[in-house]
Amino acid sequence: MKLKELLLNLPVGGSFDPEVEISGIAYDSRRVMPGNIFVAIRGENFDGFSFIPEAKRKGAIAFVSSTPIEVENLILVEDAREFLAIISRRFYGEPDKEMKVIGVTGTNGKSTITHLVASIFNAAGIKSAVIGTLGCVYGDTCEPLANTTPESKDLFELMRKLADKGVRALAMEASSHGLFLKRVYGIAWAGAVFTNLTQDHLDFHKDMESYFLAKRILFESLGKLTPSIVNIDDPYGKRLRDEFGSYTASLNDPSADYFIETTNFSLTGSQFTLRTPRGTVRVSTPLLGRFNAYNAVLAGGIANLLGISLENIAKGLEDAKGIRGRIERVEGNQPFHIFIDYAHTPDALQTIITTIRELHPKRLILVFGCGGDRDKTKRPIMGRIAAQLADYVIVTSDNPRSEDPESIIDQIVTGINSGQKYIRISDRKTAIFTALEEARPDDAVVIAGKGHETYQIIGNMRIHFDDKEVVEEWLRKRGYLG
Repeated sequence: MKLKELLLNLPVGGSFDPEVEISGIAYDSRRVMPGNIFVAIRGENFDGFSFIPEAKRKGAIAFVSSTPIEVENLILVEDAREFLAIISRRFYGEPDKEMKVIGVTGTNGKSTITHLVASIFNAAGIKSAVIGTLGCVYGDTCEPLANTTPESKDLFELMRKLADKGVRALAMEASSHGLFLKRVYGIAWAGAVFTNLTQDHLDFHKDMESYFLAKRILFESLGKLTPSIVNIDDPYGKRLRDEFGSYTASLNDPSADYFIETTNFSLTGSQFTLRTPRGTVRVSTPLLGRFNAYNAVLAGGIANLLGISLENIAKGLEDAKGIRGRIERVEGNQPFHIFIDYAHTPDALQTIITTIRELHPKRLILVFGCGGDRDKTKRPIMGRIAAQLADYVIVTSDNPRSEDPESIIDQIVTGINSGQKYIRISDRKTAIFTALEEARPDDAVVIAGKGHETYQIIGNMRIHFDDKEVVEEWLRKRGYLG
């Protein structure tokens, strides 16, 4: 593609040859190929401007920057991230126009909802895929991703691959970072979902209002006729409804457009009636608990607004497989229940404990920690929630990163009142083994914080660590798993 085609009608400055042939786009100098256009974006730790000379040495022939520099074929722009998204979409032929792209934002529930949406569209005979925390999932394949919401160049390249494979519906997690950093800028959204907003990522956004405004960007970017649905049992969902006229979903308010009633939750799954503007349908799903009912009503609601029948919605929810690391049950012939969950925020931790409590185990044994180099204010809050709601608490490491694991645990336990019982074991594997040894018949062991992750970050090292593998190792040692 010629440079002039990429730049058509864009407000740019600088000096460049519009007839230059562009072979590809790069924003990371380590991935530059000959003939690329290099876009210098500012990252969390580095400014791409500093890597323009390296990109030139590797064969880049055009350069985009917000700062002048002496280099051939320099394009000056006001916002390099926005520009990267625009030209990436053009370079890959606007793949979002070839599929229904549904954006899901909020603190908790995004991964589950995207997978439920894909299951529903698949049930309707529409090839679907998911992009999010678990990677890019299409059919039986799962491609790992560096970020929940990839950089715009990687995202549009991935969407092009999916479109070429026949994908016609894409459910995508729109993270607050991805929205704020314009990774999804320019996407022609077919629909949007808001789940809830609770404390998370305040190390990045600083306060809850800024965090909400980042999520709100998804709704600002919708076309006038693009449907959206929000959870109005959450106050931030009500704000979005009032501002954008979104359709509503609820488990508490019967006046909502999409409402769940007549619920039955058990350790084998959930049954409920989904009431919609287009009728009602009885749903049976293997997903557990009240929180997953929220996920189901939001997924079913946006699918219905995009033309999927109630019958196919019910089938898609029934066919939905358990989501890796989301209230994931670990099966063996042990006489107690084991669940692994990604809960790493105060609200998510409270939700997973409450959800399992509603299934009436004899005792609830909890293993959890908090990540290092992240929002420190949530640590004592999570300690308080754990001690108040669980019967037996083991505080351990999550991903300590550059922090001392014992120091993180010290901050967590400041939220636990004197007299409330807990133990601290910084080694996560030992903590999990201890919890499993403690379990008795009909107890529930909940291992929270890392979910699907297959690594632990200690210092600057990423080592292999998988909660599920650790549990299965213990089950095999005790003869509960073949």
